[in-house]
Amino acid sequence: MTLSWFESVDARDRARRTVIVTAAVVLGLDQMSKAIALALFAETDGSFGPLRFTVVRNSGGPFGVADGASFAWTAATVAILIAGVVVVARSRLGFRTALAVGAVLGGGAGNLIDRLARQPGAGSGAVIDWISFEPYPRVFNLADVALRVAAVAVLVVMLVGGDRVNGGAATAREDDAATGAVVADLDDDSFDGALEGRVTIVDFWAPWCGPCKQLHPLFDAQAAVTRPDSPLRFARVNVDESPDAASAFKVMNIPTIVVIGPDGQELEREVGLPGKRRLAQLAKGAGSIARTITVADQA
Repeated sequence: MTLSWFESVDARDRARRTVIVTAAVVLGLDQMSKAIALALFAETDGSFGPLRFTVVRNSGGPFGVADGASFAWTAATVAILIAGVVVVARSRLGFRTALAVGAVLGGGAGNLIDRLARQPGAGSGAVIDWISFEPYPRVFNLADVALRVAAVAVLVVMLVGGDRVNGGAATAREDDAATGAVVADLDDDSFDGALEGRVTIVDFWAPWCGPCKQLHPLFDAQAAVTRPDSPLRFARVNVDESPDAASAFKVMNIPTIVVIGPDGQELEREVGLPGKRRLAQLAKGAGSIARTITVADQA
C-alpha cells in the first residue's frame, strides 16, 4: 500500500462525514421549523421586522417556482439526491464543497419528505413554505435557503478554485485554498505500508506540544505548494497514539521532522520548530531525491 491510498481514504472519510453531518443538520432544522410553523402560523400570520411568517402549501418548486408541478419536482429532487450521493461516493471533496453538497442533500431531502408524506398524496404532496422577506414576493422554507446558498457556494468554488471535486486524484488539503499535496495522518498500523516506495517527510508530534501546533500550519502550507502529482509525500504521526512508529526512528523530542526514503531509511532530520525557510529547504531536498528515484525507476 502507498501513501496516496491512505491520503485518499482519510480525506474521503472526512468529506463524507462532513456531508452526512451537514445534511442531517439541514434536514433536522428544516423539518423542525416546518412543524413549529404549522403549530404557530397555520391560522395566524406572524412577523419580525421585515420577516413574515405565513404557512403556504406549495405544490411547485423552491420559492414557488412552477406551481402545480409537484410530480415533476419530486422526480427532479430524487434525481438531484441520487446525483449528490454519487458525487460523494466517487469523488474527493474539499471541506467547503462537502458542506455545500451536504446542504443540497439535506435541503432536497427536507422538501422530498413533504412531497412524499404530506397531502394530497405521495409524490404530489405540498411542501410547507412559511418564510417571506419583504420586498421579496415569494414564500419559502429553510430547505430552499440551504439549496440556494449551497448552489451559489459551489459556483463560487468552481470559479475561484481551490476546493475541488476530483474523482480520486490528489487534491488540495480540505481547509487550504491552494492545490497541493495532502498531509496524511498515519498510525502504527498504516506507517510501514504508507512509506513503501515513497520519499516521505514525516512530522512527529503530540497534541499537548505547543511547538507542534505551531508547526502544523507551516507544514500544511509547505504541502500545499507541492504539486499533487509530485513523488514527494507528506505525513504526520501522533507519537502518543503511535509509539512504535516514533520508536522506529528514535524520536526523543518533538516536533521532529524526518525525511524517509523509499526503503524506510532516514535521509534527513530536523528537531524542534523549523522556520519557513528551513522547512522549504527540507522539502526541496527531499523532492529532488524523490524525482531522482522516480526517473531511475522509469529508466
